[in-house]
Formats: sequence, structure tokens, C-alpha cells
Amino acid sequence: MYCPKSISLSQIIATQKKDSRRLGDSQSDVLSKINKLEKGLLDTLNQQEQAHQNFRAQAQENYNNLSTQLGFPVDYINRGGDAKKGEGGSSRPQPPPDDQSRPSGGNSARRGSGGDMRRGDRSGSSKKQRSSGGGGSGSGGVTYGPYLPPKRDAKYWILGERQF
Repeated sequence: MYCPKSISLSQIIATQKKDSRRLGDSQSDVLSKINKLEKGLLDTLNQQEQAHQNFRAQAQENYNNLSTQLGFPVDYINRGGDAKKGEGGSSRPQPPPDDQSRPSGGNSARRGSGGDMRRGDRSGSSKKQRSSGGGGSGSGGVTYGPYLPPKRDAKYWILGERQF
């Protein structure tokens, strides 16, 4: 009853079923490997995201600490150093009176002699111009007479902006 065509047809069908199962098993293996790879990738991305968030939090904390710490010297500078509100004394000695404040003409009489001139006063420029470049402590040869050195604010010390 079996004819050669029917045997070959049933063998072909059986072979196709086996191939189909093998193909399905291979697809399952590939999908399983893809799922493992995806899970590993997501875990790595989550770890990197967590590390990035920790880094940003630490950077923000460092920024806040530095801003606070920088605020103390800026406030100190803006207050005028040791001269706090209500206090007249200072731990630094006051600069000597400037010769330019004398009614006799001050520096103009000495300009040609050169022997008595102070180091920071060689150019003969005015006090206002000289005070913009020196430090706030009165050092560097710049004198301010009976007046305190000019106060500098944070923009001057941080950004270097001159104030007139």
C-alpha cells in the first residue's frame, strides 16, 4: 500500500518537523542570549547612572562647601579686613601721613629732587589712580594719607573688575 511517493512525502514531512524544532530551539537559544545581554546592559547602565548621580551629588556638595568657604574671605574683604563695624582699631599699624595732604604743595616741591621720594610715588599720579591697582592693605608703597585704603568688593577680588 505504501507507494514510494508516499514514503518520500512522509519522510520529507518528518524531516521538516525536525528542522522546524531545531530552528525553534536555535531561536530560543538566541533569544535567551539576547535577553541575558540586554539584562547585563541594563544593569551596567543602572550602575553608571548611579555612579553619575553620586558624582553629581558630590560635586554639588563640594561646590556648596567651596562657595561657603569662599564667602568668608569675601565678607572679610568687603568689611575692610579687621575694621569691623563699630570697631576703630586694627592689628596693623596705620600708614604714615602722606606729604600730599600738606598745604605747602606736598609732592610738587619734591618732584625734582628725587632723594626723598617714596618708591610707589615716582610717577606723580593722583591718589585715585594709584589706589585702583594696589592691595587693600596699604602695602606696596602706596600711601593714602590719614585715610584707610579703599575697600574692595568680591567683583574686584574674584573677577578683577576695577571700581572708580
